[in-house]
Amino acid sequence: MNLSKYEPNRFLTRMQEDINNFFKWHGEGNFPTLGESGEVLADWSPRVDIKEDTENFLVKADLPGVDPKDIEVTMENNVLSIKGERKFEKEETKGGYRRKECAYGEFLREYVLPSSADSEHIVAKDKHGVLEITIAKKPSSKPKTIEIKS
Repeated sequence: MNLSKYEPNRFLTRMQEDINNFFKWHGEGNFPTLGESGEVLADWSPRVDIKEDTENFLVKADLPGVDPKDIEVTMENNVLSIKGERKFEKEETKGGYRRKECAYGEFLREYVLPSSADSEHIVAKDKHGVLEITIAKKPSSKPKTIEIKS
C-alpha cells in the first residue's frame, strides 16, 4: 500500500498553476487562434522595444520569419502601427507518418507616441529579422541649453 500526503487544495493549486502557465506562454492577451480542427493558427505577437534619446525614438520589433514585404508601418495622429503576417511551414516525420502543418498569424501592434514625434521623418529597415524604426523628434522638442549670465 502506498501512502500519499493529503492535500485538500491540491486540485485548486494545480488549476491555478495551469492558468498561470497559460498566460505566461501567451504573453499579455495573445490568445491562440484556432482552426476548424482545433489546430493553432496564430499564437504570437512580436516583442517590441521602444527607446528615446535626444534626437529620435527608436522602435525595434522582433519579426523572425516575416518577409519585409508582409509588414506595413504607418503613423497617423501620433499612433505608430506595425501590421503584418508571419507564415511558416513545419514538417514532421515519425515512423513513416508524414505530417505538414502550416501556421500563420496576422499581428497588429500600435503605440501612441508623444507629440514631439515627427511623422514626416521616419525610417524603417529590416536587419536579420529585426525591424528598426527610427522616428525623428521635431526640432522644437529637442532640449535647448540656456546660458546663465551673472
